[in-house]
Amino acid sequence: MLDYSKGTYVDGHERPDVVAYREVYIQELETLQSRYPPPPEPDDLPCPPPPDDQKRLVIIDHDESCFYANEDESRAWGEPGTHYIKPKGKGSSIMVSDFVDELNGPLKLSDEEYVQHKTQNPDLVQEARVLLEVGENRDGYWDNTRFMANVKVAADIAEIKYPEAQYDILWIFDNAPSHRKMAADALNAHKMNVRPGGKQSILRDTVYSDKNGAAHEQKMYFVKGGGKVAKGMKMVLEERGITTQGLSQEKMAELLSQQSDFANEKTLVERTLLDRGHMVKFSPKFHCELQPVELYWAAGKQRARMSCNYSIVSLRKCIRPALDAVKLASFRKFYRKMRDYMKAYSQGLSAGHAVEEAVKQYKSHRTPSKTDVVLIPAPQ
Repeated sequence: MLDYSKGTYVDGHERPDVVAYREVYIQELETLQSRYPPPPEPDDLPCPPPPDDQKRLVIIDHDESCFYANEDESRAWGEPGTHYIKPKGKGSSIMVSDFVDELNGPLKLSDEEYVQHKTQNPDLVQEARVLLEVGENRDGYWDNTRFMANVKVAADIAEIKYPEAQYDILWIFDNAPSHRKMAADALNAHKMNVRPGGKQSILRDTVYSDKNGAAHEQKMYFVKGGGKVAKGMKMVLEERGITTQGLSQEKMAELLSQQSDFANEKTLVERTLLDRGHMVKFSPKFHCELQPVELYWAAGKQRARMSCNYSIVSLRKCIRPALDAVKLASFRKFYRKMRDYMKAYSQGLSAGHAVEEAVKQYKSHRTPSKTDVVLIPAPQ
């Protein structure tokens, strides 16, 4: 269901598994942010450098969104008695993938930063934003391969812009399938046979804990005839001291999936960014309001609709200027609004009217909410 008065999807917000994940996500994010200096205010331009004795946290939010050639403003001027006839379909589309942060807006290098580091990294790209003309006869479609290439570009830029000595980087992604894909060698019991060999993939080596908590390294293959052979679930479980006699394939897969290393296996994007010393989180499902990048899309599309004239040629020309026109002070407000939603949810409010009303009260950190107002009796 869509709350048309607020423009917020609430369908699935209060599903028990979503609520449980949301509570953990918000608690972890609030705890993490409390360890760092407060974020900059909208008028702190440019962003002040972090204190000498403490790093600053930079939260980089990512998302993709489609711009359509036939999207237009909802209202238009016209002569009395005339009708404004719009094209029936949305028209050709261009998908945009972008990364934004609270400190500097869209993730990109300044001209000086780009020139300085280009000689050291010939593959360096100045901005993380990617535009893709969707369609079989155009650029194709967005998938995990394109996404991971985009993430690598963004990580290279972020490490230049936010050096490790001064900043800790947290990446936030939504739960799109292209974002949650596992690596080909990820620990996945459902990709394994019961017995060794066959067409099953060779999974990565791992470390597991026995019943006493002791850690043990385990290879997921053995060498035979000079080549690697995947072990299979039966051998892997028995090496861990788990009896497999009389167990079906489904039961073995269930037992192996419950092992901590299998249960906590990371996605491909997590493994990539964690290996670079960054942090990664996935936002709760159905919670667009917890991703500031969504407000960036709204502001950019509002500008694009004002200049696009129902053609792909026009759309190509207007997307970048429309997104670049979003001011840095606006990004600061986008992130502040995200924290307002987090605060409302952490107080136990449910999605929908209650949360929206609470966020209204949090519009300014200098404005007290209704619950903070103390009425002082007038003097007699």
